[in-house]
This record gives sequence, C-alpha cells and structure tokens, in this order.
Amino acid sequence: ELDDKLFVINAFLNIIWATGFLIFWRRRQAELAFKWNTLDMEQIEATRSAYTGELRRSSVTHQNEVYYPSWKRLLFRLFVTIPMIGINIVLVSFLILLIIRFQSWVDRQLKDGHLPHLMSLTELFPKILLALVTTIFSDVYKSVCRWLTIKENYREQQKHDDQMVGKLFACACVNSYFSVFYIALFTHKYIRLSHQLTTIFVIKQFWGNIKVKTFALLDAFKGFVRELAMLDLSISKRFYWNNKAK
Repeated sequence: ELDDKLFVINAFLNIIWATGFLIFWRRRQAELAFKWNTLDMEQIEATRSAYTGELRRSSVTHQNEVYYPSWKRLLFRLFVTIPMIGINIVLVSFLILLIIRFQSWVDRQLKDGHLPHLMSLTELFPKILLALVTTIFSDVYKSVCRWLTIKENYREQQKHDDQMVGKLFACACVNSYFSVFYIALFTHKYIRLSHQLTTIFVIKQFWGNIKVKTFALLDAFKGFVRELAMLDLSISKRFYWNNKAK
C-alpha cells in the first residue's frame, strides 16, 4: 500500500515538474528572442526534396514551381488517413481489452486451482502477450504513419514533421497507455499494473535488441552478397578476355 501511494505521488510530482519546466522555457525563449531581435522573425523553409506535384508559373516570382492542390491532400486525409488510423486504434484497443480479460480469467483459474502454476509462467503469459502486441503494433504504427504522411505530400519539412508527430501521438497514446489506465482505473489491481509495466519495459528492450541485431545481420549479408556478385563478375570478365585472347 505504501508503494502504491508513493507511485501516485511520484507521478503527480513529475507532472508538476514537466509543466513548470515548459512554462519556464517558454518565458526564457521569449526573453532570448527579444534580446536577439528575432521575436517576429519567421524561418523560411526550403521545399522538401520529396515534395511532388505539377509545375506551374508562380504569380509572385513568375517562375515555375511545384504545386500540389490542398484539396487532394484534404481528400486523402479524410478518406485514407483518418480511417486507417481509426481502424488501427480500434483494433489495438480491442486486442488489449481481450488480453486483459484473458489475464483476469487466468488469475481466476489459478486461484481456483484449475490451471497449473508452472513457476509463474501461466500468470505471466498474458502479460507477455500484451507487451508483445503493444510493442509490435508500435512498429507497425510508425510505418503506417510514415507512409500516410509521405502520401499527404507536404511542402515544408516542419509541416511534414508536425503531421507525423500528431499521427504517432494519437496511436501511441492508445497503444502505450490504454492498458495502463484501464488496469489502474477500472480493475484497481495496482500490483498487476506494476507487473505489467515491468513486463512491457523488458519486452520492449528485448524486442529492440532483436531488431538491432537482425538489421546488422541483414546489412552484413547484403554486403557479402554484393562482394560475391562483384567477385563473380570479375572472374567472368577475366574468363571472357582469356578466351577471346586465345
């Protein structure tokens, strides 16, 4: 019970510290901008290299520039971006609720003696499953959000990054915090919450290490195949010129 109270106090203090830091930094930023005479200055960004569209003559500079109509972007957001993000959020929410219900069922069966304990593996299985689902969906979300933002075709890099962050935030809130808030606010099982948070942290670290090692092995394999192809080409050329000389 003491750990639960300290956990709540720690979270509350972190919220106060983060809010105060942001307020202080905004004031400090305004002071520095006034001191450097850049308060009303807006940064002019160059066009993104991946920005595509049709060439048309600008009415301001009278030069050809790439133009992409905003109505196409709006239609894509309404009929592709929003439905895909909504489907992803609903899907992961459903899976999280299903796994939490499965965890409750496993706990009841263990308490009644209907399931073998197996050195806590039976109790940990739903927690590991939930951590795997949230971790894998996190990577899927990043790929989907990156593809959607590229297809929306923003001119400035800042606008592109803002839209990317907004999509990731909407998906990450549900994917990372839905299970935590559900367990804390609806089941009130704080011991399970601490176990779940620990499991998620361990699985994410394990999954991250697997990805790093896998990508490193793939890069090494691609390099080996490339060197092998170059060696084969060199041998083929040498064999060709030797036969031609004969």
